[in-house]
Amino acid sequence: MSAILEKFEQERRLQRRFEVLQSASLVVSADRAIACEIRDFCLGGLQLKFDPAMADTAVIHTLPSDAVVEVHFTPPSSISEQSFNIKVRLARRTTDGIGVAFLGNQIDATRALNKVAAAMRTQRIVSKRYQGMDGKALQDTCKTLLLQSVEDATREFYGLIENRLSVVAQQSTNFAERNEMVAAYDPIRLHEANVHSTLQQQVQRAIEQIYLPPKAAELPRGEAENPGLSLVQADDFEDWLNLTAEVNKLENHFNIELAALAPRLEKLYGRALDRTTNPYAPAVIEHALKAAFESQTLALKVRRVIYSAMREALVHPLGELYKQLDSILPMVDEASAKADAHAWADAQAAGVDENQIPDIAGGHAPADAPTRATSASRAGGVAGALMNLFRRAQ
Repeated sequence: MSAILEKFEQERRLQRRFEVLQSASLVVSADRAIACEIRDFCLGGLQLKFDPAMADTAVIHTLPSDAVVEVHFTPPSSISEQSFNIKVRLARRTTDGIGVAFLGNQIDATRALNKVAAAMRTQRIVSKRYQGMDGKALQDTCKTLLLQSVEDATREFYGLIENRLSVVAQQSTNFAERNEMVAAYDPIRLHEANVHSTLQQQVQRAIEQIYLPPKAAELPRGEAENPGLSLVQADDFEDWLNLTAEVNKLENHFNIELAALAPRLEKLYGRALDRTTNPYAPAVIEHALKAAFESQTLALKVRRVIYSAMREALVHPLGELYKQLDSILPMVDEASAKADAHAWADAQAAGVDENQIPDIAGGHAPADAPTRATSASRAGGVAGALMNLFRRAQ
């Protein structure tokens, strides 16, 4: 008996034990089973806890120290449909329970308990990160954080733009271009209030678009009848390229953060998001800035400086925003992400608006979902591909 206890205690010291909460019963005879809870486990055994108020627990004290008994438990159906009957040997007693050692290999049972323990840890993390908020409250919190970050970036932008225009003017060898850069600051400053409000409205609109049913992609007017290359203003095309370059720099800077947050934002809003529909992504914010300056007549090179200055102004606010989102958004495990992807795909196939699906069970777009068709091959050549890409973006 002492050898068994010594072996069990040694296993407890050498093997990592995992906390768990699983209802079970201790079968002490053919006609008697005592309700208990599995509180922790390892590869060598279990720790069982009993309710001292139950009369049956008195039977435990009459068991021999090396008695062979059975532990029966059934995990939640979401984890396993199998029930387990484990032969164990009584190894030690505690004030409110007993420690038992496995007889034989119990890998399947410990795997099931490990899944229960993992589900417990996930639930605790979610509860902690939600901080008592439901899905709607968390959405409102994330929205507030985003709008505040945009406001911070706007203030930073207006603190940078004069200097950035001045630097580009000094580097220019063209007198007219130099004067254009210097003269641009006054109208930019004059329309500061309008740009600030428009930028906030554009970002707010991007958030609201998440709650609307997705629309099917439509070809621009005339393209369906004439699939050839349509005319696009060269300045507009170059302006789009300048903006895209700054967006790419921001996305590269935050690629790790964006990759980590994307599935959690999809879970929060219950739908698939990409770089053009995710309001927390750099592309949406930079395009909102472009829209805010549409009403002003500014030279192409001035707009390029504006996009560059805004990219620089966004670095710190977005960094802080992503840290805050990481601290409050619940984690999404691989199994949950796959389940959400199937739910999203089923809803799409059935023509269901995913905004009507209860709770916040959204997810990733299925891998085989159809993508927006491109017309680059019809235009022919690299120039055709670029021009068609720009036309669709417009």
